[in-house]
Amino acid sequence: MVFKALTQSVGSWWSSQHTYSGSAANLGIDARPGGCFCETWSGGAVRHMTVTHVLAPTTLVLNGGLGPLGTMAVAGAMEWTLKAQGGRTELAVTYNVGGYTPGGFAPLAPAVDAVLAEQVTRLKRFIETGRPQ
Repeated sequence: MVFKALTQSVGSWWSSQHTYSGSAANLGIDARPGGCFCETWSGGAVRHMTVTHVLAPTTLVLNGGLGPLGTMAVAGAMEWTLKAQGGRTELAVTYNVGGYTPGGFAPLAPAVDAVLAEQVTRLKRFIETGRPQ
């Protein structure tokens, strides 16, 4: 259930504040190697990340830079790991980013962590209640 919501309903739980179009409904994940975590709307499109690993229902790995990282000289690998635990699912998200940005990554890391934590919280609420808020 969690893996399905993660991959097939991203537009239902991702925050619209963290999109280029202003609407999370424009997001989709094509959960297959080479697939796109993309945002498309009339007049624009963004490839946020590329799917590199799918081991349903336990692992999804995406490569690329989210948000402003997508315009920097960086490489990123984001792994979503799901583990069944007594009728519940334990979710871990790891986002490794390297490359070059003036001033280094230390000033950016707290903001990136906060955005990802918000999305994970929204996914949890969506799974539990049907609503991400």
